[in-house]
This record gives sequence, C-alpha cells and structure tokens, in this order.
Amino acid sequence: MLYTLKVMRASRESRRAWLWLGLVTSFITVAATPALADCKRADFEAVVDKSGTTLARLNRENRPVLQRKLRALKTAYAWSQSEFQTKAAPIVADATTRKLDIVIRDELTAINDLGGDETGDETTTATPDCSLLKSLEASFDRLIDAVQTKWSHLFKQVDAAIASAPAQ
Repeated sequence: MLYTLKVMRASRESRRAWLWLGLVTSFITVAATPALADCKRADFEAVVDKSGTTLARLNRENRPVLQRKLRALKTAYAWSQSEFQTKAAPIVADATTRKLDIVIRDELTAINDLGGDETGDETTTATPDCSLLKSLEASFDRLIDAVQTKWSHLFKQVDAAIASAPAQ
C-alpha cells in the first residue's frame, strides 16, 4: 500500500518510472503454479515495455496538439493569461475527464496490485506467475484505451469551445 501511495503522489514522469520499476521487480518475484510455468520474465517485461512505449507515444503526439488548441482557444476569446486559466479549466476538467482520470488511476493501481510483492528485490530467481500475464495485458489495454479516450475528449471539448467563440 505504501508503494501505491508513493506512486499516486509522484509526478506523471516519476509515477511512470516507479510503475515500470515496480512492475518488473514485482512480477519476477511471484512464484508460478506448475501448470502455468511456460512464461518468462521477458514476457512481462515485453508487455510493460510495449505498453509504456504506446503511452509515451500517445503523450508525445497529443500533448503538443492540445497545447496548440489551447493557445487557439485563448486567442479566440482574447483572454488574458489569468482569464484563460480560470475559464479554460472547466473545459478540460469536466465530468467526463474526471471519470476518465478515475479509470486511469484505477488501472494503474490494478497493474501495480498485479505484482503482489512490494519488496523491490530484484535478486530473486522465482518464476513469474504466468496466470497474471493476461491480466497485465488486459489492464494495460484498458489503461491505453482510457488515455486515448481522454485525449479525444479533450480535443473535442476544446474544438467545440473554439467553434462557439464570438467572432472578432
């Protein structure tokens, strides 16, 4: 639980780094059931790496687009910086965005919880629990879907606000 609290309080970048570290070290410390011992640490690392790469790409591609749209919104309404900060907040932090933030937080927590062991001991040679691999993939899929949905929603919200701006 302490590890989860640390992750949730950290910045986005450090949260992602803690998540990756926690996932990799946690999954390699969990003992596997004999019938499912056909996966390797590398299989878990591949899921984490692929998902992390996808999430980083989504942020890298979408952040500058959103920033341009927000600048256009500020210009469309001729807002000062303080007006922009006050008046744009409800546009980008509406009920849908808050719900998506909850989904994202819950998926990050679920991914962290799948690891089970919070010792961070990387020296263990225990076999990973292969039954967790599909759950990990599914959680990352839901996380990626929620992040994509949030970006799309933010773009739609800002575009609608720009479209309803008074003509200047």
